[in-house]
Amino acid sequence: MEMKDNYPVLSRDYPLNEQTFGMWANEQENPYVEAKRFDWFRGYHVGGRSLMWGRQSYRFSDTDFTANEREG
Repeated sequence: MEMKDNYPVLSRDYPLNEQTFGMWANEQENPYVEAKRFDWFRGYHVGGRSLMWGRQSYRFSDTDFTANEREG
């Protein structure tokens, strides 16, 4: 119940669960006003936004495709 009380916006979608409970900004302490529904998942964790994308961060620049060739 504490999760839904402290995270009313985040609890509307998939990211909030018992394993990820401590990774998110407390919406009671850090509120934002919604004119219309806007799901903003604000996390406090090391590793950047790629952790919020299911730990998948795709890189498709020229340097990414030639990195193994350059590094050996």
